[in-house]
This record gives sequence, structure tokens and C-alpha cells, in this order.
Amino acid sequence: MEESFGGVGTFSLISAWYGHVGTCIRSRNLMSNTDDNPSLRAGVLKDTGRLLAAFIVGAIATVTASVIAAALVPMKGVIGGWKIAAALCSRHIGGAINYVAVSDVLSPPPAIVTAGIAADNVVVAAVSEPNIPKP
Repeated sequence: MEESFGGVGTFSLISAWYGHVGTCIRSRNLMSNTDDNPSLRAGVLKDTGRLLAAFIVGAIATVTASVIAAALVPMKGVIGGWKIAAALCSRHIGGAINYVAVSDVLSPPPAIVTAGIAADNVVVAAVSEPNIPKP
């Protein structure tokens, strides 16, 4: 049975969005009593505005690019390759803590987890810092 990571990427997107909205709701609850406020969700969406839209577009693009990259890059010999692909996808959506959390849930081999984050750090540093020699 061939495994895929599309569901994990989708789950990462949904959970990241929920976490973002949940944070906004909690912060609004601290500012005022919103227990009887039926328009809370509309207020959160209004408060986040373009930032939420940009985040969703970026997250969808990241998941799409990860699926395409997984199809193009041969990972047949890598044990847990799809798991690291899913963890890296979540890392680029929500940061390194997402990489750790997804790796913990999917349980790839520890050596692959270390190699994945090391390779990602090298590539991100080479792309974002022009003075570092390219690999």
C-alpha cells in the first residue's frame, strides 16, 4: 500500500487556521465580555482581514508546492520520506514548532528528522542570505 501525505498537509492547513482564529478569539475574550456576542466570528474575521487571507493563500501554496515536489523528487529509498515531507510542509506554514509536532505525531526515524531539519536550514539560509556560499 502506497502512503501519501496529502491528508497531513490538509490537516496542517486546517489546524493552523483554527489556531490563528482561536488565538484571536481568546485575545478578544480578554478585552471584553463576548459570551453574549453572536457576531464574534465576524469580528475576528474583520480584525484579521488581509493578514488571514494572505496566510491562507500562503498555506495553500505551500501545501500545493509540497505535493508537487513530493511527486517530482524520488523518495522511494527514504524510510519515512513522506513523513518528513509533511513535517517540512508544516514547518513552512507555521514554523519550526510545527516541524517538531508533526514529526512527533508521525514518528519518522530520528536520523531522518535530524537530516530533514538540517537540510531545510541549509537551503533556507542559502536562499535568504546572499553572502553565504551556495551548496
